[in-house]
Amino acid sequence: MDGPGHHGRMDRTAVTAVFFLTGAVSGTWAARVPAIQEQLSLSPGELALAVLAIEAGAVAGLPLGEPAVARLGERRSLRAGFAVFPAALVLATLAPGLGWLALALMVWAGANSVIDVAMNAAGVRLEHARERPLLSGMHAAHSFGVLAGGLLAVAAVRAGVDLT
Repeated sequence: MDGPGHHGRMDRTAVTAVFFLTGAVSGTWAARVPAIQEQLSLSPGELALAVLAIEAGAVAGLPLGEPAVARLGERRSLRAGFAVFPAALVLATLAPGLGWLALALMVWAGANSVIDVAMNAAGVRLEHARERPLLSGMHAAHSFGVLAGGLLAVAAVRAGVDLT
């Protein structure tokens, strides 16, 4: 997705797929929150602390995205973010308690922030190359990903698939 001459249709498709994928992962998480709450016997207040950890991780991760994209480029920044993003969410499902859950969710959200900066930078680059708005469609792909991930998680619950 980086570099001159790479502004074709596949580039737009790849960036849109990243938006969709991050939405899908978030959708699977959201649909499994009740199972994690039950698994760890979290009170509503404790669950709220875990959600707060997501926001803290997101805010902490945003300042890492810009220098990562500037130094590594969009593609390598996305690879680095995706090396952590799904693994941290799996670790959240394995957390033995609130502290570990909060830590895993902070790391997950921080990696998501790096991905967010890189995918939006790629979208802006494509908009400039095409000289027309594209980001709204890419952000719509994220929303469709959330929907797809949620539906997939609901199907997994109904099929008795383990949380991890």
